[in-house]
Amino acid sequence: MTAANVIPSKDEQIALVQAIGLRLREARLAAGFSQLNAAKHLGYANSSKLAKIEGGKDSSQIPIWVIKRAACLYDCSVDYLIGNTETMEV
Repeated sequence: MTAANVIPSKDEQIALVQAIGLRLREARLAAGFSQLNAAKHLGYANSSKLAKIEGGKDSSQIPIWVIKRAACLYDCSVDYLIGNTETMEV
């Protein structure tokens, strides 16, 4: 069995969610959005859910639609947000 066929451990999943949350925050700040303004553009009524996602405190999942919308809103690549690349450029 290869590493690609192994489901990440709970700790690995949590670490990934935390890393994505940090990247979402960095991209939001680089794009000049407040957390509340970004949350509203992403479809949330207030910033509490986005704060949990950015802080890595939202269980072990981030909705894919949030990542996709954030990439468009912040003008960065999904690959950057999920940690596949170090550059924000699309």
